Amino acid sequence: MDDQRKTLTNHARRIALLLLICMTGCSDFSQHRFGGIRRESPKVAGLVHPAPSLAIPNPPTTPTPSTTNLQQAGFVPADQPNVPLIPNPERTVAPDLRIPIRNSTVNFTTPQFGGYQPVGDKPLRMLHTRAVKTYTGMDSYNYRFTRRESVGGKLQPEELILVKIRRKPFSVSLRWLGDEGKGREVMYVDGKFGSKLQILTAPDEVFPFAPPTRFNFAPNDAMVKSKSRHSITESGFGNLIDNFGRLVAGIEAGDARVGTAKYLGMIERKEFPRPVEAVHHNLPPGADPDLPKGGQRWWYFDANHGLPVLVITHDETGEVEYYRHDLIQWPARLDDLDFDPSRMGKKQ
Repeated sequence: MDDQRKTLTNHARRIALLLLICMTGCSDFSQHRFGGIRRESPKVAGLVHPAPSLAIPNPPTTPTPSTTNLQQAGFVPADQPNVPLIPNPERTVAPDLRIPIRNSTVNFTTPQFGGYQPVGDKPLRMLHTRAVKTYTGMDSYNYRFTRRESVGGKLQPEELILVKIRRKPFSVSLRWLGDEGKGREVMYVDGKFGSKLQILTAPDEVFPFAPPTRFNFAPNDAMVKSKSRHSITESGFGNLIDNFGRLVAGIEAGDARVGTAKYLGMIERKEFPRPVEAVHHNLPPGADPDLPKGGQRWWYFDANHGLPVLVITHDETGEVEYYRHDLIQWPARLDDLDFDPSRMGKKQ
């Protein structure tokens, strides 16, 4: 009887662990969905490498582009007609938080860069150039990440996560702050701890009344890949800027496979205290492996520091990705202690 109970308990833990893995891919989208660990590289000219569940009412109704009669890709000026609908900004906005870092509590602040600079006659390239310039000086940084996404066709609950990133060696620390998964932590350091995800579950997460429990998994484990849209190795701004750079380069080269993009100018959204610069990207089938029938993506850039602070993606069913980055802080001066799994669950 004891052996039977032990077997059932182990089975229950395994099932609960598989559910946990659904939540470990805190990252942004990538053209290389699970193509291994993304490392920082300065060699690609103009590009950067390290590299959440509510349905939106009245989603955009622009039809998904057809695979036939593709025309040459190109930039569409904002003053032309038929501008796609902007995703509805009426949504729950994460509360302003004071986030504890180490043994102190700080207000997240963003460095100031002297005000807005016009994008000129090549707005997409200018947006990318600004983001690259800012990101170049961000060796380590923190931000609050709001994620809402669809996995396996099912919308997941909205998550609020504190993210810490160190670029060399590429390191990620995630701590869930909101009601969903509160207390869960995940760490990853390239080349250390077996290059595996170090996971500390939230209380009661594995099974009722269970204490926080430690697990580890490889980022490219088949179970992880099947349960999350993106890998933890794609986390941070580098991957986002890299992908936007590919879009700009494809449009400038006239590559129809990347689709079309339209600069929408300054847009007000409730998530941010001041207007942000918006770009609408129409993706044809095949442009993104996560959007087999194509879709639409909206990029929103902070007009001061230039980083991409919000990305929203729709497929033919509606919203599938909502990634917001706010309360950005750099330099963060992160070191090995910030990415030490033995410190997970301890007061910081």
